[in-house]
Amino acid sequence: MKNKKISFAMYFLVLFLFSLTAFAQENATTKPLELPAFIIEGVEQLNVKSGMKQLPARAPTLNAKELDSLNTYDKQSPALLDADKLPEKLIRSLYPKGFVKGSYGIFNTATIDAGYQFDAVGFDVFARAGFNYSGGDVLNSDYNKFYVDVNSDYIADEKFFIFGGSRTKTGFILQSQNYNLYGYEKNTKELAHFDRNLTQFKFNVLSDGAYESFLFKVGANLNLLGIKHDENSYQYVTGNKLSNNYVRGFAEVKNYWKNFLLGGNILLDFESLGGNAINYYQLDGSASYFNDKFSILAKAGFQVANNSNNIDRGGFLLSANMEYRLDRLFTIKAEVSSGLEKNDFENFIFYNPYMSFNTEFDYTYNILKVNGNVWFHPTEKISAVGGVNWRVADRIMYFAKDTLAMFKLKYANGNIFNLFAEVFWDLSNIDRLSAKLDLTTSALNDNKNLTYTPNLQIRASYYRKWFEAFGTNIALGYVGDRYILDNSNEKIDAYFLLNFKADYTLNNFTFELNVKNITNSDIYIWNQYKENGFFASLGVMWQF
Repeated sequence: MKNKKISFAMYFLVLFLFSLTAFAQENATTKPLELPAFIIEGVEQLNVKSGMKQLPARAPTLNAKELDSLNTYDKQSPALLDADKLPEKLIRSLYPKGFVKGSYGIFNTATIDAGYQFDAVGFDVFARAGFNYSGGDVLNSDYNKFYVDVNSDYIADEKFFIFGGSRTKTGFILQSQNYNLYGYEKNTKELAHFDRNLTQFKFNVLSDGAYESFLFKVGANLNLLGIKHDENSYQYVTGNKLSNNYVRGFAEVKNYWKNFLLGGNILLDFESLGGNAINYYQLDGSASYFNDKFSILAKAGFQVANNSNNIDRGGFLLSANMEYRLDRLFTIKAEVSSGLEKNDFENFIFYNPYMSFNTEFDYTYNILKVNGNVWFHPTEKISAVGGVNWRVADRIMYFAKDTLAMFKLKYANGNIFNLFAEVFWDLSNIDRLSAKLDLTTSALNDNKNLTYTPNLQIRASYYRKWFEAFGTNIALGYVGDRYILDNSNEKIDAYFLLNFKADYTLNNFTFELNVKNITNSDIYIWNQYKENGFFASLGVMWQF
């Protein structure tokens, strides 16, 4: 009975499906059913934990027919001409590699200089040489000078281990000067010789690089300087010859630690003057910190030296340099230091070529030295700076008369205060103005005078480019009176100086007119030594 009921149900289900199919075929041509527009809104929020990872689904691949549908049927025609080649050199020198410059002026004054830059086995070399001669404005003030100066720049290959990739600079200078001690009042006739000859050979090397996280600088200097008097001058000079030789070496290493740059430095100077040792040694450490507004460098170390009388000098070096970029308009800079000051005899002999061979050489000790200035830079066309320099020191150096027409170095304890202001202003694209003011006062022990240092100095310069090829420059200066002796009120008179220069450029040639001391002022830099009066010269420079 049960099986009959199941068979009847199945028969009824099959009959129903056939009837439904027939109904669908009869209505296949009717219009499609139109459904009303509707929007599905959801209020559920996706809740996926931040740490949950989901593997990306692989993109389905396209079959050949689908790929063909993506390809365009429009084919690009090939270009009839080859494309332009890329430039072989992306960087091209904007400056000439060489120059020759010569000038001739009154007092039979002739000057020639030449220089050339070239590459040699990976070294970038610039060599320069020159000769200068003048008959002089004053009796026996004639002189001649000659020099050769060669400098090279080299990037070391990686095979040089620590120095691989470092930048190494080398240079040497050979120069000779012949001149007279024409300030000697008894030289009333023209000399047939030069009183003094100075010869110098100087070599230096500096390597600046990095190894792993360390920054380093190492260098060495060699100096051979000799001065001798002509035998015909022995009757009115002191000493026949003097030498100043030295070998120096230094090393500086720095590394970053957090936000600080820490470093160490050692300087060894083995030096002699007239056969007497004037050695100087320094060992110091440094720490610097900087950000976009503020930077500071602090140093501390030990200094040991000995003067030409074999007296030991020592000091504890302390210094701090600070720069604060206040805003777009102002920058403040300051320096405070204490310790021995590294003096170089060669700087003094070139500053005052009439130094005596009997001079004593010592090192100044700054008890406190303070330099501070404020820069004002509102635009790229104008900037100004004003500041103070003040120091309290032992053994402050100054020049004093020795014998006849020579000078020697002397020393005194005291303080020096200097106030200065300077401005640079591009008035327009063709006008530039600069000016500087210096005020200096001093107080030395035993009421001594600081000689050959003016209380007031003013300098100003105005340059104008009248058109592309022609420009002029007018410079004026005022130097106040100066003490001659440290124990007397005798002074050298103040002087006013007015100079003019014009230059005209034609292709690779520049023609110059120089006129100096237009007012024909009596100018004395050193007592008894009168400088040239009115002077004019014409010159030309060829660049290639």
